[in-house]
Order: sequence, then C-alpha cells, then structure tokens
Amino acid sequence: MNREQEFFVLYFRIVIGGCFPFAPPGVIWIGLPVGLIFGWHYGFIITFVLPALITVMLMLFLNVTAGMVAKFYTGPKAKRSPRELLELELPKVRHLRNQQKPDEALKLLNTLLSQDEKCAEALFLKARILHEDYEDLIQARKILKKLLAGTDADPKCRKWAEDLIEEINSAFLS
Repeated sequence: MNREQEFFVLYFRIVIGGCFPFAPPGVIWIGLPVGLIFGWHYGFIITFVLPALITVMLMLFLNVTAGMVAKFYTGPKAKRSPRELLELELPKVRHLRNQQKPDEALKLLNTLLSQDEKCAEALFLKARILHEDYEDLIQARKILKKLLAGTDADPKCRKWAEDLIEEINSAFLS
C-alpha cells in the first residue's frame, strides 16, 4: 500500500469507526438484566466477551473495507521495470562505499550487474571502486570501455566515464 492509500485507510477507520462508539456499552447494559434473569455466566458473556468480539469483528470489517475502498480510490500499484528496481539499489552501494566498505559494495554491485549487465551507472560505480579503492586500473578501464560501447548510457554518465578514463590514462602515462 502506498502512502496515499495508508492515509485513506486511516481516515476511513476514523470516520466510519467513529459511528460505532456506543455499540459495546449498549451490549454491556443488556448484559445486566440477562445476568439477573438467566444466570451470572450468561450475563458475564454478554457483558465482557460479546463487546470484545463485536469490537474485533468491527475492526476487521473496517480494515478490509478501507483497504478495498483505498485501492479503488487510488488505483492499482505502479509496476516498476527491472532497471528501475536495480537503480533503487545503487544508493546502498554508494552508502557502503562512503562507509569504507568497498568489498561489500563491490559484492552488491556484482549481484546487481548479474541481473542487468548494461546498467551504465552500476558499471561506472564498479569502475570507480576498482580504480579508487583497489587501484585496479586495467579492470576499471575495461569496464568503462564496456560502458561507453553501450548505447543506453545517459549523457551525464557518459561524461563521468570519459573523465574517469582520462584520469586512468594519465595514471598509466605517469
């Protein structure tokens, strides 16, 4: 459920649930005469057990109904492509690298690239980790060439890759 649906469910529970605040006390008042007429155990059941059951059934009903109304009101959940799902994992890689954990970042990148080996930003991050953290210039250069050979890289990522290749080439010359 997205944020809008959750808000709608909460709103629905408050508005509709607010219409029934007197149902359990009404049942409790019925339990007193029933207990006097038929015996204390029937009165106990009507006074204490029945209100709890009514409350639980009411909350279940409201939860199911609110969920259905929220889905109808907000529409179906948006489907994400595999590439979008992969790009949602890239901030984790950056975070691991910033935390000085390049091994874990590289392991996560390899997992992500096994799902989509043409993701330009993931390739760039892998090349950058290999270059800056492991000083593996040859492997980083191969990955950047693979990135530049691909056609689906956005211009910003291409520019980053070209700049990093120039940096690697100048490191080879010195």
